Amino acid sequence: MGHMVMQEGGTLCNCGNRGCLESICDIPALLRKSKSEMPLIGSDDPLTVCFREEGTIVKIVRIGIKLYMRG
Repeated sequence: MGHMVMQEGGTLCNCGNRGCLESICDIPALLRKSKSEMPLIGSDDPLTVCFREEGTIVKIVRIGIKLYMRG
């Protein structure tokens, strides 16, 4: 399911395709997206603060995924 193409011509996935679900919403993809958005938000924003503290954003993403999976 993670390798269903969701975005034609999207980000390169580990499987070699582009735009797979995994390449859009797995933890590394979410971290890349968050990091690219950093210049657009203020330095006092909670997300920016989390990125300053090594590993905090990864924990937040993992908790979010667990909560989502519980439904």
